[in-house]
Amino acid sequence: MIGGALLPAWGVLPVCALLMLVVAGHIEVTRAATRPESRRRIRIANGWVMLVTLPLLASGFSLLDPDTQRRTFVLVWAASVWLLGVALLLAVADVLNTVRITRKDREELRRGFESMTRDIARLRQEGRHNQEGRTADDRPSA
Repeated sequence: MIGGALLPAWGVLPVCALLMLVVAGHIEVTRAATRPESRRRIRIANGWVMLVTLPLLASGFSLLDPDTQRRTFVLVWAASVWLLGVALLLAVADVLNTVRITRKDREELRRGFESMTRDIARLRQEGRHNQEGRTADDRPSA
């Protein structure tokens, strides 16, 4: 390529603006959602990282000329790659957090089932004792 940006700005900037609106909407929906707080914090942080990364990527693709603005071009792309790495790390943190939350929820569910099973067994046992202790006159008639 001889001079000029990598891609035309008329194609890149509207797509960038649209993606930024989508990410901003995602942040707002995530803020209002009833999710575990740790999950909300990670996803909101990742949204903000993406909001910063998108304009950098757009400028690296469409506004900066690598032949005339070498230093700025390299800095923008280095920052973009670094921020994409941060977004990826936050996504991994979100996955690990989801696994942790799921394990905790499963353990609570398992304990609830065990408790319910013990209660049912106890109630059945009490019912048998009550049936054995009644006389023929105390038993309900059919």
